[in-house]
Amino acid sequence: MASTLGPIVTVIVLEQSENKWHLDQLRTIIFIGLGLQLLSAVFFFFFKSPPKTTTNTSEANNTATQHKHHPAVPYIIFASSLVAALGSGMTVKFFSLYFKNDCHLSPSQVQIINSISPGMIVIFSVLNQKLSTYTGRVQAIVISRGAGVGCLLAMVFLQNHRGDWRVMVPIYIIRTALVNCSYPIEESILMDAVPQETRARWKSVESIASLGWSGSAALGGILADQHGYSFTFLITACLQAVSALLWLTLLPWVPKETKHTAELVE
Repeated sequence: MASTLGPIVTVIVLEQSENKWHLDQLRTIIFIGLGLQLLSAVFFFFFKSPPKTTTNTSEANNTATQHKHHPAVPYIIFASSLVAALGSGMTVKFFSLYFKNDCHLSPSQVQIINSISPGMIVIFSVLNQKLSTYTGRVQAIVISRGAGVGCLLAMVFLQNHRGDWRVMVPIYIIRTALVNCSYPIEESILMDAVPQETRARWKSVESIASLGWSGSAALGGILADQHGYSFTFLITACLQAVSALLWLTLLPWVPKETKHTAELVE
């Protein structure tokens, strides 16, 4: 909800001013956002770790979890996340500039796009979760990521519609939802694959992927200046495709949990 309300507040602020790409105006919005982030960080001091609990096992539960703690699973998930982060970092930070320079959208129009995207991610996450009960978790991840790569490739090769926001904006929103909707399922697989005492350690490793996400932005900016946004979109699509293919290697170790099996486990 915060990811939606933030851009909406920005739209209101922009509409009350010049609503142009002026540095002074954008700097004020950035400072407001940073201040709200510092305020929200205070609430983390009130979190506590839940007590450990024991649960009874059943035959269905043993069947669903017999491959847990396989040593290769978390490493493959990390490798996939790192490759995806390197690809996404090259373009995500420049989508706003793409809409500004190629689609000629105003700051408030770009923020409207940013306010719609989180809601679409939620909707697609629910749909992807339902899909996973029929296809399996890994299969659902690969399907959603593959479809997201296809949308990004559409933004690259639909040259006749380049700069037409009526075509590019819907594709972008759907792409964003598809690429990000599988995150809850990915986290569930990672948490199942590692012991509880090492979960915090593996979560902290994600900061390395975040560092790659930020570092690749510099390369993405250079490539965008030299070859255009479509070229960086293509590289991102290729890296995200590799990331999706890495998930396929988990098929032997992550059991296909059907809806019936999930009900038995519960």
